Amino acid sequence: AIKTSAKKAERVLLATDPDREGEAIAFHLRDIVKESNPKAEIKRVLFNEITKKGVLEGIAHPRDLDANLYEAQRTRRVLDRIGGYPLSSLLWNKFTFGLSAGRVQTPALRLIVDRQRERDAFVPQNYWLVSAQLVGSSEPSFEASLATIDGKSLEKIGSRLAATSEPQAARCKADLDKATYRVVSVKKRETKRKAPAPYTTSKLQQDASSRLRMSPKRTMSVAQKLYEGVTIGRGKNAEIVGLITYMRTDSTRLSDDAVRECREYVEKTYGKSSLPEQPNVFKTKKQSAQDAHEAIRPTRMDLPPEAVEKYLAPEQLKLYKLIWNRFVACQMAPAVYDQTRVEIEATANGRTYGLRASGSTLKFAGWRAVYGASTQPLAGEEDEEGLETEEEALLPPLAEGEVLTLKTPPGVKVEHKQTEPPPLYNEASLVKKLEEEGIGRPSTYAEIISKVQQRDYVQNVDGRLVPTPLGKLVITKLVDEGFDLADIGFSRKLEEELDAVAESRAKRLDVLAPFHERLQAQIERAKESKGKWWPEPEILDTP
Repeated sequence: AIKTSAKKAERVLLATDPDREGEAIAFHLRDIVKESNPKAEIKRVLFNEITKKGVLEGIAHPRDLDANLYEAQRTRRVLDRIGGYPLSSLLWNKFTFGLSAGRVQTPALRLIVDRQRERDAFVPQNYWLVSAQLVGSSEPSFEASLATIDGKSLEKIGSRLAATSEPQAARCKADLDKATYRVVSVKKRETKRKAPAPYTTSKLQQDASSRLRMSPKRTMSVAQKLYEGVTIGRGKNAEIVGLITYMRTDSTRLSDDAVRECREYVEKTYGKSSLPEQPNVFKTKKQSAQDAHEAIRPTRMDLPPEAVEKYLAPEQLKLYKLIWNRFVACQMAPAVYDQTRVEIEATANGRTYGLRASGSTLKFAGWRAVYGASTQPLAGEEDEEGLETEEEALLPPLAEGEVLTLKTPPGVKVEHKQTEPPPLYNEASLVKKLEEEGIGRPSTYAEIISKVQQRDYVQNVDGRLVPTPLGKLVITKLVDEGFDLADIGFSRKLEEELDAVAESRAKRLDVLAPFHERLQAQIERAKESKGKWWPEPEILDTP
């Protein structure tokens, strides 16, 4: 069909997806068109959103095909073949048929296995939290936590100050039960929490996972439908509208038009006080080849979730709402909190105890108005230094030097706790970790997480990613044998080299050749030790 059409055309526009793979497909199409019509002018157009405006915008700015992007895609593809295929083949040889290894899959599996090992090796530590329920000249009463004894700070366990032995905690309680209390200082300050940046692929996958219980793979599939277009309206008035911009992006950049429309919507919906004087601008932290696209955002501000609700499947509506809220919030004023910190002195039996109470109240909702009462943190939400957890207990008005009394019950409370091992990864936290480590790209996270489960390396148990004995064994052997692909640092460096090819700072073969030679040498060395990598069988004394 393409050849037949191209024969009659003077000009051919290639509008494949706006990413590396899309660029490669465009190069292959160019070759086909040239065969049937050598004289045709061939150009590349990008549609960041499938809307009338987005398509016209793309067609108005055709460009030449980008050889660097194509080169980067070829490098990545060949790298995955010359890395993944021989290594998978070695695993078949050493274990069993059907296993696989790869440039992103193996480091991702290693992260999961290492986390399980940290948990297995974890030794819990006992600690005791001591607090007193106090009341001043006016209600309500409030809780203050023990922080110092005779000016010396208690040990910090996690984010809390605590006693590290039961006798120490018991002595503190005995003293505090009959101590006299007074306020030493009251410090008030206003803190702000800035609006979060609009969604990149990984942040969308994280929030969809933690808020909607949607796996990264499912998120991408639902987002694809929203991007390609949904039929809005009925009968003659029906139109197909791409509701969101392209969903594979590392960038937090927004077009000027989108920001202007969003600001108009914020002013109309939330009032002028919720609108910052200047638009919020977000810098993309990681300069990489995917910065060609905008952040993920709605394409039209005249189609809020409630207007399209009846045309969307439940999952589509949930994801669209998530993207809509984040985009609206990103152009709003900061949330403002009043934070109070009170230092209290207690004296008993010749000892001086220092206690602390803090509280923060939301003074101005700003972008928080979009999320209502929800206090669940968002992916990528930046905390201002020292801002305590949301909506802490309200503190009564207190003055320096004010005498406080112990309110009983509950009086002085001692809670015995144990430190917890680091949590197993869930899909959201693994995506976050892969992004932090610079392993893989937005387009690969979802695929990798489902692949390690398909291979029976990892099981999803109640939302947690637990390595199977096979997964642990594969990583143990690849690490013991010194394979680069099982090394997190090596994978990060490889990803940087691939970006360098896309930006024409490096040549394809300069990346491929050394990688190929090293891997072949590592595989040959592993093959020299004959026999399988299964653990030695254990003889049981049972017939």
